[in-house]
Amino acid sequence: VHITDFHVFKDPSSMLSSGILPYESLKFIVQNALSVATQPDAVLMTGDFTHDESIEAYEMIADLIAKAWNTKNTPVLYVPGNHDDVGRMSEVFMKHGMVGSNGPGRPCAFPLGAWSILMVSTHVEGEIFGRIEDGDLRWIESSLSERRGQPCVLAIHHPPLSPEPRTQENLWTENCLKNGEELLAVLSNHPNARLMLHGHLHSDTRCRATISCMQVGAPATCHQYDPTKGWRPGPCCLEPGFQMVSLRKDGTFDLDARLVPFLP
Repeated sequence: VHITDFHVFKDPSSMLSSGILPYESLKFIVQNALSVATQPDAVLMTGDFTHDESIEAYEMIADLIAKAWNTKNTPVLYVPGNHDDVGRMSEVFMKHGMVGSNGPGRPCAFPLGAWSILMVSTHVEGEIFGRIEDGDLRWIESSLSERRGQPCVLAIHHPPLSPEPRTQENLWTENCLKNGEELLAVLSNHPNARLMLHGHLHSDTRCRATISCMQVGAPATCHQYDPTKGWRPGPCCLEPGFQMVSLRKDGTFDLDARLVPFLP
């Protein structure tokens, strides 16, 4: 199960500018995902968990996820986004038995069947855009080299590629990964880098990152954006969503992104 961009406040009655109650929509999506996968092999969360960076919001999220999927039986994996307080996130999620990247310089690898999940932070304090530290790029390179022949997923928040060309109305390019070309150069040297899962775009987006690696964004659990218009016009869809990912032993995969009508 791949879920992303919760944007939860410490006050569950607080509303985003789109009119969505993010905690209520997160609960709704978790219940929908549970109906599809009661005990998935893993739950992957790709950042922007809170909108106010409060420890209370992280506690609410961790309690909800841990009750839905027992972390002793189902690994819950995570990377931070630009809306996250890395210290508070790490403190709460680790306390609940979750596993992930706890900020720049703290990447994490997790074995999942025939695959490995490589989790790397793109968080830059105080900025909307993302960046992968040089040391973390070297870690990705060495991790892929060590796993030569084993298919790998790279989990990040900010994607390296914009789904649409930059226009005056489109802000995706400048708010994606600043050193995306450096990441793609690393991935292009390793055919076992098969899939890159990310958040940030609030949209089901897919594009070819390298010859062997697909870049895939999941719908947000709050509202969605139209990647062809950038953020300026506002959300294009108030339906929350999630993504199911099936990883096969031969390095192939299936993707199933779902939007679910939600009435709070």
